[in-house]
Amino acid sequence: IGGLLAELSRRRAGGGGCFVRMGPRSPKDAPTILAQPWGLPEGRLRAALAGVGLPRPGPGGEDAHEMLRLFQTACYRLLRVTSADEAIALLVSSSRVMEDICHTLDHGEAGWDMSVVARTWDSDIVLEREFRTFVVGGEITAISQYDDQLRYDFIVEHREEIVRAILRAVSHLRPCLQRLGLASPQTALVVDFAVVPAGVQGEGEAALTARLIELNPFGPMTGAALFTWTDDRRRLQGGEDIFGDLADHELRHPPSSGGPAAEWVGEQTVEGVPFRYLTANAPGFTWDHLEAFWPDYLQLLRSAPQK
Repeated sequence: IGGLLAELSRRRAGGGGCFVRMGPRSPKDAPTILAQPWGLPEGRLRAALAGVGLPRPGPGGEDAHEMLRLFQTACYRLLRVTSADEAIALLVSSSRVMEDICHTLDHGEAGWDMSVVARTWDSDIVLEREFRTFVVGGEITAISQYDDQLRYDFIVEHREEIVRAILRAVSHLRPCLQRLGLASPQTALVVDFAVVPAGVQGEGEAALTARLIELNPFGPMTGAALFTWTDDRRRLQGGEDIFGDLADHELRHPPSSGGPAAEWVGEQTVEGVPFRYLTANAPGFTWDHLEAFWPDYLQLLRSAPQK
């Protein structure tokens, strides 16, 4: 661990903080809970909650969706690490990371192929700007906003620009996919992008650009966001019988008529690509969900001294 700490410290040169992850997945679940002795200390969580201006919860208080929005903002900020110790604390207190390590060790230490990845922190990458993209044979078959609970003005107001930014990104990425053998007709993957402001634009240049976040395996082991692997498989697979079972699957699960089943989910086709987004917050999310998934955040808010 000493060598790893030194390497992470070296990569953090510049002082802006960094984002760390293991090869398969990030430790994004770690900041949702207090974990001692290595994990998130109470002081950091209290400071993060104060930083997003969270109100004190109570009867008739904040809407559950708005509280979730603020919780997620605080959680994302806690993924920024400014020391090697903080980086290690996130990794070792993450259930996602531990699951991946255990899965890898199931194949024996001789086959260990996991890496710790560190990159410079980018404050433009936030949840409302993340999108899940389904790619088959090097071509996009569908795009969805990543967050399946909250509506975002940015997404609703920039639907076409978002899709076009991702189309441009995949076009630039395609030669790399070809070199990796990931663009053949029967090859599919799920790609996550962040769509962010492009910075200073010249005349005729796009205002948004898509940045690659990660590549994921194609199939039910990877979430489908606002699509479903049960009803939308043909669309997600671009009509290709990737797994050799599409006909049997559709006998058991007749495909959807083409649009989203939920009335709060919108769909727009841009340059032939179906794009799904939330037109309203998902109505199924309640305070009971906050109690179940964010208990430490709620407990700290309730115990905070009244101003």
